[in-house]
Amino acid sequence: MKKKVINSFIACFLIFFSINSFSQGIKEIKIDFLDKTVNTNELDKIKEGDFYRLVIDHLNLNLFRVQVNYSDTILSKPLETPTFASFELDALTKTISSLSDLSTSVVKSRSDLNKALDTLKNIILRFTENVKDEKNDYNRLKGRINQENVCLKNITDTLKKISYKLDNLKLSIYLFKLNSLRLKGSDDSLNLKGAVNQSLGIRSGIMRLKAESNENKNKFSSDYEKYGEDIRKKEDIKTAISALNEAYDKLITALDKAIEEVNADNINTLLSQVVFIENNSNKTYKSVPMQFNGEQAILEYKIIPRDEKYLLQSYSAKILFPKRNYNFSVGLSFYGSSLYDKAYSTIGIPIDDSVKYNVVKEDDLYAEIGIVSLFRIGKKFNKCDNWGLHFNFGPGISVSNTIKPRLFFGIGISYGKRHNIAIDLGGITGYVDRLSNTVKLEEQYKIKPDKVTVSKLKLGVFLSLGYYYAF
Repeated sequence: MKKKVINSFIACFLIFFSINSFSQGIKEIKIDFLDKTVNTNELDKIKEGDFYRLVIDHLNLNLFRVQVNYSDTILSKPLETPTFASFELDALTKTISSLSDLSTSVVKSRSDLNKALDTLKNIILRFTENVKDEKNDYNRLKGRINQENVCLKNITDTLKKISYKLDNLKLSIYLFKLNSLRLKGSDDSLNLKGAVNQSLGIRSGIMRLKAESNENKNKFSSDYEKYGEDIRKKEDIKTAISALNEAYDKLITALDKAIEEVNADNINTLLSQVVFIENNSNKTYKSVPMQFNGEQAILEYKIIPRDEKYLLQSYSAKILFPKRNYNFSVGLSFYGSSLYDKAYSTIGIPIDDSVKYNVVKEDDLYAEIGIVSLFRIGKKFNKCDNWGLHFNFGPGISVSNTIKPRLFFGIGISYGKRHNIAIDLGGITGYVDRLSNTVKLEEQYKIKPDKVTVSKLKLGVFLSLGYYYAF
Protein backbone atom coordinates (compact mmCIF):
# COMPACT_ATOMS: atom_id res chain seq x y z
CA MET A 1 0.00 0.00 0.00
CA LYS A 2 2.81 2.36 0.93
CA LYS A 3 4.58 1.60 -2.34
CA LYS A 4 1.43 2.44 -4.35
CA VAL A 5 1.06 5.77 -2.57
CA ILE A 6 4.69 6.66 -3.29
CA ASN A 7 4.35 5.67 -6.96
CA SER A 8 1.17 7.75 -7.30
CA PHE A 9 2.87 10.74 -5.71
CA ILE A 10 5.85 10.43 -8.08
CA ALA A 11 3.54 10.12 -11.11
CA CYS A 12 1.56 13.23 -10.10
CA PHE A 13 4.79 15.14 -9.53
CA LEU A 14 6.14 14.16 -12.97
CA ILE A 15 2.88 15.14 -14.70
CA PHE A 16 2.80 18.48 -12.91
CA PHE A 17 6.47 19.10 -13.70
CA SER A 18 5.94 18.26 -17.37
CA ILE A 19 2.92 20.54 -17.71
CA ASN A 20 4.66 23.34 -15.84
CA SER A 21 7.82 22.97 -17.90
CA PHE A 22 5.78 23.06 -21.11
CA SER A 23 3.90 26.19 -20.11
CA GLN A 24 7.07 27.95 -19.00
CA GLY A 25 8.92 26.85 -22.13
CA ILE A 26 6.54 28.54 -24.60
CA LYS A 27 8.34 31.51 -26.08
CA GLU A 28 6.26 34.51 -27.12
CA ILE A 29 6.20 37.03 -29.94
CA LYS A 30 4.73 40.05 -28.18
CA ILE A 31 2.91 42.83 -30.03
CA ASP A 32 1.60 45.93 -28.32
CA PHE A 33 -1.30 47.00 -30.53
CA LEU A 34 -1.59 50.33 -28.72
CA ASP A 35 2.01 51.38 -29.42
CA LYS A 36 2.33 49.27 -32.60
CA THR A 37 5.59 47.69 -31.33
CA VAL A 38 6.92 44.15 -31.72
CA ASN A 39 9.15 42.30 -29.26
CA THR A 40 10.84 39.06 -30.39
CA ASN A 41 13.59 38.92 -27.76
CA GLU A 42 12.39 35.56 -26.41
CA LEU A 43 12.85 33.98 -29.85
CA ASP A 44 16.51 34.92 -30.29
CA LYS A 45 17.61 31.64 -28.70
CA ILE A 46 14.78 29.39 -29.84
CA LYS A 47 15.81 25.83 -30.67
CA GLU A 48 14.33 23.25 -32.99
CA GLY A 49 11.43 21.56 -31.26
CA ASP A 50 10.64 24.53 -28.99
CA PHE A 51 7.13 25.98 -28.87
CA TYR A 52 6.21 29.60 -29.47
CA ARG A 53 3.04 31.65 -29.86
CA LEU A 54 1.78 35.09 -30.84
CA VAL A 55 0.56 37.41 -28.06
CA ILE A 56 -1.14 40.72 -28.93
CA ASP A 57 -1.82 43.09 -26.02
CA HIS A 58 -4.26 46.03 -25.90
CA LEU A 59 -6.29 44.60 -28.79
CA ASN A 60 -10.07 45.03 -28.70
CA LEU A 61 -11.23 41.59 -29.79
CA ASN A 62 -14.78 42.87 -30.17
CA LEU A 63 -13.54 45.04 -33.05
CA PHE A 64 -10.85 42.82 -34.61
CA ARG A 65 -10.25 39.19 -35.38
CA VAL A 66 -6.79 37.67 -35.82
CA GLN A 67 -5.46 35.23 -38.41
CA VAL A 68 -2.07 33.55 -38.01
CA ASN A 69 -0.03 31.67 -40.63
CA TYR A 70 3.42 30.26 -40.00
CA SER A 71 6.03 28.42 -42.01
CA ASP A 72 9.57 27.21 -41.53
CA THR A 73 12.24 25.35 -43.46
CA ILE A 74 10.49 22.01 -43.03
CA LEU A 75 6.75 22.58 -43.22
CA SER A 76 4.16 25.16 -44.12
CA LYS A 77 0.76 25.13 -42.47
CA PRO A 78 -2.02 27.73 -42.24
CA LEU A 79 -3.54 28.25 -38.83
CA GLU A 80 -6.56 30.21 -37.58
CA THR A 81 -6.74 29.95 -33.84
CA PRO A 82 -10.21 29.06 -32.42
CA THR A 83 -11.08 31.38 -29.54
CA PHE A 84 -14.06 33.31 -28.39
CA ALA A 85 -12.61 36.12 -30.46
CA SER A 86 -13.65 34.12 -33.56
CA PHE A 87 -17.32 34.81 -32.83
CA GLU A 88 -18.63 37.32 -35.36
CA LEU A 89 -20.36 40.20 -33.60
CA ASP A 90 -21.90 41.32 -36.88
CA ALA A 91 -23.90 38.09 -36.74
CA LEU A 92 -25.31 39.34 -33.45
CA THR A 93 -26.42 42.51 -35.17
CA LYS A 94 -28.34 40.43 -37.70
CA THR A 95 -29.82 38.32 -34.93
CA ILE A 96 -31.20 41.26 -33.00
CA SER A 97 -32.84 42.68 -36.12
CA SER A 98 -35.92 40.73 -35.07
CA LEU A 99 -35.97 42.79 -31.89
CA SER A 100 -36.12 45.96 -33.98
CA ASP A 101 -39.11 44.63 -35.94
CA LEU A 102 -40.83 43.65 -32.73
CA SER A 103 -40.18 47.07 -31.23
CA THR A 104 -41.88 48.61 -34.27
CA SER A 105 -44.98 46.48 -33.75
CA VAL A 106 -44.95 47.35 -30.03
CA VAL A 107 -44.90 51.07 -30.86
CA LYS A 108 -47.81 50.62 -33.28
CA SER A 109 -49.89 48.71 -30.72
CA ARG A 110 -49.25 51.44 -28.13
CA SER A 111 -50.29 54.08 -30.68
CA ASP A 112 -53.54 52.19 -31.41
CA LEU A 113 -54.19 51.92 -27.66
CA ASN A 114 -53.71 55.65 -27.15
CA LYS A 115 -56.13 56.42 -29.97
CA ALA A 116 -58.76 54.11 -28.47
CA LEU A 117 -58.32 55.67 -25.02
CA ASP A 118 -58.68 59.18 -26.49
CA THR A 119 -61.87 58.14 -28.27
CA LEU A 120 -63.31 56.67 -25.05
CA LYS A 121 -62.32 59.78 -23.11
CA ASN A 122 -64.08 62.11 -25.56
CA ILE A 123 -67.27 59.99 -25.41
CA ILE A 124 -67.30 60.02 -21.60
CA LEU A 125 -66.83 63.79 -21.61
CA ARG A 126 -70.12 64.09 -23.50
CA PHE A 127 -72.00 62.28 -20.72
CA THR A 128 -74.26 64.55 -18.62
CA GLU A 129 -72.11 66.05 -15.89
CA ASN A 130 -74.99 66.81 -13.49
CA VAL A 131 -76.56 63.49 -12.62
CA LYS A 132 -79.91 64.20 -10.90
CA ASP A 133 -80.71 60.65 -9.95
CA GLU A 134 -77.57 58.71 -9.12
CA LYS A 135 -79.66 55.59 -8.42
CA ASN A 136 -80.93 55.57 -11.93
CA ASP A 137 -79.45 52.54 -13.80
CA TYR A 138 -78.72 54.67 -16.83
CA ASN A 139 -76.59 57.08 -14.81
CA ARG A 140 -74.99 54.28 -12.77
CA LEU A 141 -73.89 52.59 -16.01
CA LYS A 142 -72.35 55.85 -17.16
CA GLY A 143 -70.47 56.07 -13.88
CA ARG A 144 -69.33 52.47 -14.25
CA ILE A 145 -68.04 53.16 -17.75
CA ASN A 146 -66.15 56.11 -16.36
CA GLN A 147 -64.63 53.86 -13.66
CA GLU A 148 -63.49 51.40 -16.33
CA ASN A 149 -61.89 54.28 -18.18
CA VAL A 150 -59.97 55.19 -15.01
CA CYS A 151 -58.85 51.54 -14.61
CA LEU A 152 -57.70 51.48 -18.24
CA LYS A 153 -55.74 54.66 -17.70
CA ASN A 154 -54.08 53.27 -14.54
CA ILE A 155 -53.07 50.04 -16.29
CA THR A 156 -51.74 52.03 -19.26
CA ASP A 157 -49.73 54.29 -16.95
CA THR A 158 -48.27 51.22 -15.22
CA LEU A 159 -47.41 49.73 -18.62
CA LYS A 160 -45.59 52.94 -19.54
CA LYS A 161 -43.52 52.75 -16.33
CA ILE A 162 -42.61 49.14 -17.05
CA SER A 163 -41.75 50.11 -20.64
CA TYR A 164 -39.40 52.80 -19.32
CA LYS A 165 -37.65 50.14 -17.21
CA LEU A 166 -37.27 47.94 -20.27
CA ASP A 167 -35.92 50.85 -22.33
CA ASN A 168 -33.43 51.69 -19.58
CA LEU A 169 -32.27 48.07 -19.47
CA LYS A 170 -31.83 47.98 -23.24
CA LEU A 171 -30.07 51.35 -23.17
CA SER A 172 -27.59 50.15 -20.54
CA ILE A 173 -26.82 47.08 -22.67
CA TYR A 174 -26.44 49.19 -25.83
CA LEU A 175 -24.14 51.63 -24.02
CA PHE A 176 -22.11 48.68 -22.73
CA LYS A 177 -21.84 47.38 -26.30
CA LEU A 178 -20.90 50.81 -27.69
CA ASN A 179 -18.17 51.24 -25.07
CA SER A 180 -16.85 47.79 -25.92
CA LEU A 181 -16.44 48.91 -29.55
CA ARG A 182 -14.06 51.72 -28.68
CA LEU A 183 -10.61 51.18 -30.13
CA LYS A 184 -8.95 51.17 -26.70
CA GLY A 185 -11.73 49.04 -25.26
CA SER A 186 -13.50 49.73 -22.01
CA ASP A 187 -13.26 48.60 -18.41
CA ASP A 188 -17.03 48.90 -17.96
CA SER A 189 -18.90 45.84 -16.72
CA LEU A 190 -22.55 44.91 -16.62
CA ASN A 191 -24.21 42.82 -13.91
CA LEU A 192 -25.54 39.95 -16.00
CA LYS A 193 -27.44 38.32 -13.14
CA GLY A 194 -29.02 41.66 -12.24
CA ALA A 195 -30.02 42.22 -15.88
CA VAL A 196 -31.62 38.77 -16.03
CA ASN A 197 -33.58 39.40 -12.80
CA GLN A 198 -34.65 42.81 -14.07
CA SER A 199 -35.86 41.26 -17.35
CA LEU A 200 -37.84 38.61 -15.46
CA GLY A 201 -39.34 41.30 -13.22
CA ILE A 202 -40.43 43.32 -16.26
CA ARG A 203 -41.97 40.23 -17.86
CA SER A 204 -43.83 39.32 -14.66
CA GLY A 205 -45.15 42.87 -14.31
CA ILE A 206 -46.54 42.90 -17.86
CA MET A 207 -48.16 39.49 -17.38
CA ARG A 208 -49.85 40.73 -14.17
CA LEU A 209 -51.22 43.73 -16.07
CA LYS A 210 -52.60 41.43 -18.76
CA ALA A 211 -54.27 39.22 -16.16
CA GLU A 212 -55.77 42.29 -14.47
CA SER A 213 -57.01 43.65 -17.81
CA ASN A 214 -58.70 40.38 -18.75
CA GLU A 215 -60.29 40.13 -15.33
CA ASN A 216 -61.62 43.72 -15.49
CA LYS A 217 -62.95 43.22 -19.00
CA ASN A 218 -64.71 39.97 -18.14
CA LYS A 219 -66.19 41.39 -14.93
CA PHE A 220 -67.50 44.49 -16.73
CA SER A 221 -69.01 42.36 -19.50
CA SER A 222 -70.75 40.23 -16.88
CA ASP A 223 -72.07 43.27 -15.00
CA TYR A 224 -73.10 45.00 -18.21
CA GLU A 225 -75.43 42.14 -19.12
CA LYS A 226 -77.40 42.80 -15.91
CA TYR A 227 -78.60 46.20 -17.14
CA GLY A 228 -81.90 46.42 -18.94
CA GLU A 229 -82.05 46.13 -22.68
CA ASP A 230 -83.64 49.56 -23.00
CA ILE A 231 -80.60 51.14 -21.34
CA ARG A 232 -78.13 49.11 -23.38
CA LYS A 233 -79.84 50.21 -26.58
CA LYS A 234 -79.34 53.92 -25.85
CA GLU A 235 -77.11 55.44 -28.54
CA ASP A 236 -74.60 57.08 -26.21
CA ILE A 237 -74.28 53.89 -24.15
CA LYS A 238 -73.75 51.76 -27.27
CA THR A 239 -71.08 54.18 -28.51
CA ALA A 240 -69.33 54.25 -25.13
CA ILE A 241 -69.43 50.43 -24.76
CA SER A 242 -68.00 49.99 -28.26
CA ALA A 243 -65.17 52.41 -27.48
CA LEU A 244 -64.58 50.72 -24.09
CA ASN A 245 -64.34 47.23 -25.64
CA GLU A 246 -62.02 48.53 -28.34
CA ALA A 247 -59.81 50.14 -25.68
CA TYR A 248 -59.65 46.84 -23.76
CA ASP A 249 -58.82 44.94 -26.96
CA LYS A 250 -56.09 47.41 -27.88
CA LEU A 251 -54.70 47.28 -24.32
CA ILE A 252 -54.54 43.48 -24.33
CA THR A 253 -52.90 43.56 -27.79
CA ALA A 254 -50.29 46.04 -26.53
CA LEU A 255 -49.66 43.84 -23.48
CA ASP A 256 -49.23 40.77 -25.70
CA LYS A 257 -46.70 42.62 -27.84
CA ALA A 258 -44.87 43.76 -24.71
CA ILE A 259 -44.78 40.18 -23.36
CA GLU A 260 -43.44 38.99 -26.70
CA GLU A 261 -40.74 41.64 -26.53
CA VAL A 262 -39.44 40.16 -23.28
CA ASN A 263 -39.94 36.49 -24.09
CA ALA A 264 -37.18 33.97 -23.35
CA ASP A 265 -35.64 34.07 -26.86
CA ASN A 266 -35.44 37.85 -27.00
CA ILE A 267 -34.01 38.13 -23.48
CA ASN A 268 -31.43 35.49 -24.45
CA THR A 269 -30.53 37.37 -27.66
CA LEU A 270 -30.25 40.69 -25.86
CA LEU A 271 -28.15 39.41 -22.97
CA SER A 272 -26.01 37.11 -25.14
CA GLN A 273 -24.27 40.22 -26.43
CA VAL A 274 -23.10 40.92 -22.89
CA VAL A 275 -21.65 37.40 -22.59
CA PHE A 276 -19.83 37.55 -25.92
CA ILE A 277 -18.41 40.99 -25.20
CA GLU A 278 -17.22 40.01 -21.72
CA ASN A 279 -15.56 36.88 -23.14
CA ASN A 280 -13.30 39.24 -25.11
CA SER A 281 -12.83 41.80 -22.38
CA ASN A 282 -9.24 40.89 -21.46
CA LYS A 283 -7.85 42.80 -24.52
CA THR A 284 -5.19 40.14 -25.11
CA TYR A 285 -5.03 37.68 -27.99
CA LYS A 286 -3.02 34.48 -27.56
CA SER A 287 -2.56 31.94 -30.32
CA VAL A 288 -2.21 28.24 -29.66
CA PRO A 289 1.43 27.10 -29.33
CA MET A 290 3.27 26.40 -32.58
CA GLN A 291 6.41 24.28 -32.88
CA PHE A 292 9.64 25.55 -34.36
CA ASN A 293 10.92 22.90 -36.76
CA GLY A 294 13.72 24.49 -38.72
CA GLU A 295 16.56 26.96 -38.82
CA GLN A 296 14.30 29.97 -39.35
CA ALA A 297 10.56 30.52 -39.39
CA ILE A 298 8.20 33.12 -40.81
CA LEU A 299 5.08 34.03 -38.86
CA GLU A 300 2.46 36.05 -40.72
CA TYR A 301 -0.40 37.66 -38.83
CA LYS A 302 -3.42 39.65 -39.94
CA ILE A 303 -5.56 41.85 -37.69
CA ILE A 304 -8.86 42.32 -39.51
CA PRO A 305 -11.87 44.49 -38.53
CA ARG A 306 -14.94 42.37 -37.84
CA ASP A 307 -17.20 44.71 -39.80
CA GLU A 308 -16.53 47.23 -42.57
CA LYS A 309 -18.94 49.69 -41.00
CA TYR A 310 -16.47 50.19 -38.15
CA LEU A 311 -14.28 52.14 -40.64
CA LEU A 312 -11.11 50.63 -39.19
CA GLN A 313 -7.99 49.68 -41.11
CA SER A 314 -6.57 46.20 -41.15
CA TYR A 315 -2.99 45.30 -40.18
CA SER A 316 -0.69 42.57 -41.43
CA ALA A 317 3.00 41.77 -41.21
CA LYS A 318 5.53 38.96 -41.42
CA ILE A 319 8.06 38.24 -38.69
CA LEU A 320 11.25 36.33 -39.50
CA PHE A 321 12.91 34.67 -36.51
CA PRO A 322 15.20 33.90 -34.90
CA LYS A 323 17.49 36.77 -35.77
CA ARG A 324 20.80 35.26 -36.86
CA ASN A 325 23.79 36.43 -34.84
CA TYR A 326 26.10 34.98 -37.50
CA ASN A 327 25.83 34.54 -41.23
CA PHE A 328 27.39 31.88 -43.40
CA SER A 329 28.48 32.16 -47.00
CA VAL A 330 30.64 30.77 -49.76
CA GLY A 331 31.97 33.03 -52.52
CA LEU A 332 34.70 33.48 -55.10
CA SER A 333 37.50 36.04 -54.73
CA PHE A 334 40.58 37.10 -56.62
CA TYR A 335 43.71 37.15 -54.52
CA GLY A 336 47.27 38.25 -54.52
CA SER A 337 49.76 36.57 -52.20
CA SER A 338 53.41 36.58 -51.11
CA LEU A 339 53.93 33.03 -52.36
CA TYR A 340 55.73 32.80 -55.66
CA ASP A 341 57.89 30.43 -57.69
CA LYS A 342 61.60 31.13 -58.21
CA ALA A 343 62.49 30.64 -61.85
CA TYR A 344 65.83 29.24 -63.16
CA SER A 345 67.16 28.63 -66.66
CA THR A 346 69.89 26.31 -67.96
CA ILE A 347 72.34 27.84 -70.47
CA GLY A 348 74.74 25.82 -72.60
CA ILE A 349 78.21 27.45 -73.20
CA PRO A 350 80.50 25.93 -75.93
CA ILE A 351 84.07 25.35 -74.62
CA ASP A 352 86.57 23.69 -77.01
CA ASP A 353 84.79 20.69 -78.47
CA SER A 354 82.32 20.34 -75.62
CA VAL A 355 79.41 22.26 -74.00
CA LYS A 356 79.30 23.37 -70.41
CA TYR A 357 76.00 24.17 -68.68
CA ASN A 358 75.32 26.97 -66.21
CA VAL A 359 72.16 27.42 -64.10
CA VAL A 360 71.02 31.06 -64.15
CA LYS A 361 68.44 32.64 -61.85
CA GLU A 362 65.60 34.55 -63.56
CA ASP A 363 64.00 37.76 -62.26
CA ASP A 364 61.26 37.05 -59.70
CA LEU A 365 57.84 38.71 -59.45
CA TYR A 366 57.78 38.16 -55.68
CA ALA A 367 53.96 37.58 -55.78
CA GLU A 368 51.28 35.50 -57.41
CA ILE A 369 47.62 35.93 -58.29
CA GLY A 370 44.80 33.43 -58.41
CA ILE A 371 41.24 32.50 -57.56
CA VAL A 372 39.99 31.35 -54.17
CA SER A 373 36.66 29.98 -52.96
CA LEU A 374 36.27 31.08 -49.34
CA PHE A 375 33.83 29.85 -46.73
CA ARG A 376 33.01 32.75 -44.42
CA ILE A 377 31.34 32.93 -41.02
CA GLY A 378 30.75 36.32 -39.44
CA LYS A 379 28.29 38.94 -38.24
CA LYS A 380 27.29 42.52 -38.89
CA PHE A 381 28.40 45.00 -36.27
CA ASN A 382 26.68 48.31 -37.03
CA LYS A 383 23.05 49.42 -36.60
CA CYS A 384 22.32 49.28 -40.32
CA ASP A 385 23.58 45.68 -40.53
CA ASN A 386 25.69 46.42 -43.60
CA TRP A 387 29.30 46.37 -42.29
CA GLY A 388 30.50 43.01 -41.07
CA LEU A 389 33.51 41.04 -39.84
CA HIS A 390 34.14 37.40 -40.62
CA PHE A 391 36.57 34.52 -40.47
CA ASN A 392 37.42 32.63 -43.64
CA PHE A 393 39.06 29.51 -44.97
CA GLY A 394 38.98 27.57 -48.21
CA PRO A 395 40.86 26.29 -51.25
CA GLY A 396 42.18 28.21 -54.23
CA ILE A 397 44.46 27.95 -57.24
CA SER A 398 47.23 30.13 -58.57
CA VAL A 399 47.11 31.51 -62.09
CA SER A 400 50.51 30.80 -63.70
CA ASN A 401 52.19 28.48 -66.19
CA THR A 402 51.65 25.68 -63.75
CA ILE A 403 48.35 25.83 -61.82
CA LYS A 404 48.95 24.99 -58.19
CA PRO A 405 46.50 24.39 -55.32
CA ARG A 406 46.47 26.70 -52.30
CA LEU A 407 44.89 26.70 -48.86
CA PHE A 408 43.68 29.95 -47.27
CA PHE A 409 42.66 31.09 -43.79
CA GLY A 410 42.21 34.49 -42.20
CA ILE A 411 39.78 37.32 -41.46
CA GLY A 412 37.94 39.89 -43.53
CA ILE A 413 35.52 42.77 -43.70
CA SER A 414 32.37 42.99 -45.81
CA TYR A 415 29.81 45.55 -46.91
CA GLY A 416 26.19 44.75 -47.79
CA LYS A 417 23.19 42.95 -46.37
CA ARG A 418 22.44 40.00 -48.62
CA HIS A 419 24.77 40.81 -51.49
CA ASN A 420 28.21 41.60 -50.09
CA ILE A 421 31.58 42.81 -51.26
CA ALA A 422 34.38 41.34 -49.12
CA ILE A 423 38.04 42.10 -48.55
CA ASP A 424 39.96 39.23 -46.92
CA LEU A 425 43.41 39.04 -45.39
CA GLY A 426 45.21 36.04 -43.98
CA GLY A 427 47.60 33.21 -44.44
CA ILE A 428 48.18 31.10 -47.52
CA THR A 429 50.03 27.85 -47.79
CA GLY A 430 51.05 25.72 -50.76
CA TYR A 431 53.93 24.30 -52.75
CA VAL A 432 56.28 26.63 -54.62
CA ASP A 433 59.33 26.02 -56.86
CA ARG A 434 62.73 26.44 -55.24
CA LEU A 435 66.28 25.69 -56.38
CA SER A 436 67.23 22.09 -55.78
CA ASN A 437 69.99 21.44 -53.27
CA THR A 438 71.80 19.39 -55.91
CA VAL A 439 72.28 22.44 -58.10
CA LYS A 440 74.83 25.21 -57.51
CA LEU A 441 74.58 28.43 -59.46
CA GLU A 442 78.38 29.00 -59.48
CA GLU A 443 79.22 25.60 -60.92
CA GLN A 444 79.31 24.42 -64.52
CA TYR A 445 77.93 21.07 -65.54
CA LYS A 446 79.07 18.84 -68.37
CA ILE A 447 75.61 17.26 -68.47
CA LYS A 448 72.51 19.43 -68.54
CA PRO A 449 70.70 19.13 -65.22
CA ASP A 450 67.35 17.36 -65.65
CA LYS A 451 65.61 19.08 -62.74
CA VAL A 452 66.73 22.45 -61.47
CA THR A 453 63.82 23.17 -59.06
CA VAL A 454 61.82 21.17 -56.54
CA SER A 455 58.46 21.86 -54.83
CA LYS A 456 58.55 23.00 -51.26
CA LEU A 457 55.67 23.81 -48.86
CA LYS A 458 55.68 27.46 -47.84
CA LEU A 459 53.51 29.82 -45.81
CA GLY A 460 52.69 33.35 -46.91
CA VAL A 461 50.06 36.05 -46.69
CA PHE A 462 47.25 36.93 -49.09
CA LEU A 463 44.84 39.76 -49.79
CA SER A 464 41.65 39.13 -51.76
CA LEU A 465 38.62 40.95 -53.14
CA GLY A 466 35.39 39.11 -53.84
CA TYR A 467 31.64 38.76 -53.66
CA TYR A 468 29.33 36.55 -51.64
CA TYR A 469 25.64 36.15 -50.85
CA ALA A 470 24.81 35.84 -47.16
CA PHE A 471 22.02 33.59 -45.92
